[in-house]
Amino acid sequence: EYAESEKSKSRTEIDSLRMELDHVSQDKRKVLQQYAELFTECDQLKLKVGSMQRTIQTLEAEKEATENEKSQWLEEYMQAIENLSVEKFDLEQKLSKLEENTRMDPYRRAY
Repeated sequence: EYAESEKSKSRTEIDSLRMELDHVSQDKRKVLQQYAELFTECDQLKLKVGSMQRTIQTLEAEKEATENEKSQWLEEYMQAIENLSVEKFDLEQKLSKLEENTRMDPYRRAY
């Protein structure tokens, strides 16, 4: 009877350990599945980050090109203003000389 009791006790303990092992195996499968899902999600996020980095690089290059264009345009604009100022000054000098010559030569006024 004692041996039978020990056998039954051992079987119960073995059954209990088997159930625990089964639960651990199930938990392990769940964890592995979650790991696989997270790994896939991580790969997708890496692709997304790579795409975003390329977009940022493209936008930065466009920004730099636009800034260079703006600087060049501003330089050309300032040069044009300077040229017009010089031209205006020259024309004012010529006009002043013509007016002065006209005052000195009364016969030119008639023409």
